[in-house]
Amino acid sequence: MPIYEFQCTQCAGRFDELVRASVNLEDIICPQCGAKSPKKLMSAFGFASSGKSVASTSSGHNCGSCHSGHCSTCH
Repeated sequence: MPIYEFQCTQCAGRFDELVRASVNLEDIICPQCGAKSPKKLMSAFGFASSGKSVASTSSGHNCGSCHSGHCSTCH
């Protein structure tokens, strides 16, 4: 079941909803104000990994946020 991000057209509140394939998106209700038919937003793709995070050392940097060694957080 996918999780969608919505924004209410009445109160502008944002919320996530776990949606079954059989559910009509027009029947989703805002948990903050109870309005129907919120707008579905584009969400960033995310994933979880059960493995250890490994930083790249080929560039001589020890950056935990990327593997290129060239991002703004690398020193």
